[in-house]
Amino acid sequence: MQKVLDLSKVMTEFDGKPITEQRMEGEGKDRKVVEKDILLKDGLLGYIRRADRMGLKKEEQDIAFQLGFILAKAEGKHTFTTAQYDLIKKISDLGEMKDQSGENSPIYGFVLRNQIKVAVDEAENAEDTNK
Repeated sequence: MQKVLDLSKVMTEFDGKPITEQRMEGEGKDRKVVEKDILLKDGLLGYIRRADRMGLKKEEQDIAFQLGFILAKAEGKHTFTTAQYDLIKKISDLGEMKDQSGENSPIYGFVLRNQIKVAVDEAENAEDTNK
């Protein structure tokens, strides 16, 4: 069954304030640090970028690679196939990767990891959104 995720959902701290990250924007002399709210889309792309170190099977890594392109272009609510959603669910449940020493290490901090997991768990069935 296809699932719909709101990729624009802002990830929040316990007190409801947005979790933010700092990014460099601009070129040359105009380059500056800006603070940006972390969206579900950003969190999922972070997982996808590390999919090769998450213990996924080759087929799952192939799906993850294609998902990276889909997520990068997607805005707001987006419908995912069953295979795509299943992979998103798997990596959000896992939330960790093998580090250089071969140990499992969390990709994000506790709050962001759990915010992503909850948002993915709350995905709507595609049919329910068309009513």
